Amino acid sequence: MSKHRSILVAIDLEDNTEDILAKAKTIATGIGAPLHLLHVFRPLGHSYTSALTLGRLEKDIQGWNNQLLEKLKADMQALAHQYQIDDAHWHLQIGHPASAIMTLAHEIGSDLIIVGKHAKRKGRIGGASTANYLLHHSQQDILLIAADH
Repeated sequence: MSKHRSILVAIDLEDNTEDILAKAKTIATGIGAPLHLLHVFRPLGHSYTSALTLGRLEKDIQGWNNQLLEKLKADMQALAHQYQIDDAHWHLQIGHPASAIMTLAHEIGSDLIIVGKHAKRKGRIGGASTANYLLHHSQQDILLIAADH
């Protein structure tokens, strides 16, 4: 296996985020590769607002999205600082997670993408996941980190 030159770790800011980041940081440090951190934000109501004019509700949703983005920026900046990731190496994007991950990996020249695998939970809808999509469509190596039980 060739040495990875750049690593992208994509997180969803759920319970296993710190475990995933700690493992990704250990790998990056061990091989001397820069580590990029990414979270992809899917705005509230994004699937409805393009089809409907929601009037007052649309303004409320936009306000909530703006508040969430500000909170996410602060959370990402704190994680980047905690794990000693350069400011230029943490990314917050809006859109579809799998597409955004693959696009950023290509743009930054990442040859390894690290994502977390979620434990099966009651009430989780749908069988398709970002990790599954990446495993089948990404040109980069994928490292899937299992959630701690």
